[in-house]
Amino acid sequence: MNKNNIIKTIVLGTVLSISSLVAAEMEVTFEDAVKECDSCHGKNGNSEASHIPTIAGISEYYFLDTMSSFKKGERPASTQSRDGFPDTDMQECADKLTEDMTKQLASYYAKQAFIPVIQEFTPELAKTGKKHFKKYCEKCHEDSGRSKDDDAGILAGQHGQYLKDTLEQIVSGEREVGKKMKKKLDRLIKKSGPESIDALLHFFASQQK
Repeated sequence: MNKNNIIKTIVLGTVLSISSLVAAEMEVTFEDAVKECDSCHGKNGNSEASHIPTIAGISEYYFLDTMSSFKKGERPASTQSRDGFPDTDMQECADKLTEDMTKQLASYYAKQAFIPVIQEFTPELAKTGKKHFKKYCEKCHEDSGRSKDDDAGILAGQHGQYLKDTLEQIVSGEREVGKKMKKKLDRLIKKSGPESIDALLHFFASQQK
């Protein structure tokens, strides 16, 4: 082996060694991944922040689909500050997780108990919201929005501010969803006015058991 080839071999070996060390340092254990998720979404995925959703109890499919949407940039991902962890956003979180780790997290959070948020609501508005829900939402969101088996997320007892932000993003087109859902929301607003969205939020907030 000539001198140049020897140098190339040494350089290549050094690069591979450094790459292996970096990869090892970047590996995230399942326990660490859960701690990071909980730092935003609360212990076992039950959020205490009004603008961050509870992810405990959501189906594995919905978890995986949501992470895929963030990865593709189909959902807005605002930067969040966390105690003990660097600031981050959901697209960054989705990007750095391996497919296997994402599946493990989906399985873990699907098994956690969803704890409805205790929040204020107006009974009359909740009653109106229930009518809107039955007409426009019930076919996809079963059991008044409580079911996880419909793979459409849990709406009942979810944080009202988070739901408000989400619905506004969908209506404005900032967040990509299926055409059917977008059309139904547009139809609801056209027929019953923007206040119909507020009524829906009061209906979801009223379900605290």
